[in-house]
Amino acid sequence: MSILLVSPIESRVSIIASTLTAVTLLFYVSERLRESAQRKLDYWNKKVLTPLYNVTYGVNPLYSAQYRADHIGRDRDLLKKHAKYGRFVNLYPKNFILTLSTAQKNLLEYEEVYQNVLKEGTKRLGPNLFNLGALFAAMGLVERGNYDETQIENHRNVLKWAETTDSGITDKFTKVCKLALSTFASLRGDVETFFVENQLIVK
Repeated sequence: MSILLVSPIESRVSIIASTLTAVTLLFYVSERLRESAQRKLDYWNKKVLTPLYNVTYGVNPLYSAQYRADHIGRDRDLLKKHAKYGRFVNLYPKNFILTLSTAQKNLLEYEEVYQNVLKEGTKRLGPNLFNLGALFAAMGLVERGNYDETQIENHRNVLKWAETTDSGITDKFTKVCKLALSTFASLRGDVETFFVENQLIVK
């Protein structure tokens, strides 16, 4: 029986070769994973983050609140269904699904109270004279802008009239307005920070 002896040099060469192969394989796998993650990141940026960012933009996000709430709900459901794993690999901001649920909830609560104010405003002023911007200006939520004193006073009266049928509606409406606006600012800030941290651009 013959015994094959492996020299220390051959042994070291074999170990080095095996190590290099393993390192090369790990590098290859990590590169593939990185490319895959980047493609997913780009996809969800285009599919959800940029459209959502655009929905939070505007003179006042409370205009078309129902539309924005529906849009946010669709984005949240899309992420929950197809990209829930994204919270582990940073495909979207941390706690983003919960943030979207909260934003939608606050918008829908705003919309419910707003519809009662709108009903009173259109009944008292008429559909052509009731103006959401003038109402916000009368409440001090936005600058007065081009609204004259008569418009401002008329919309202050809308809230007074609404109080006769729904006591406390002025405070309730002010609260839901501020909460929805705060949520939008936080949501937009989360997306902007995520863009910067991941060197993304609006698509």
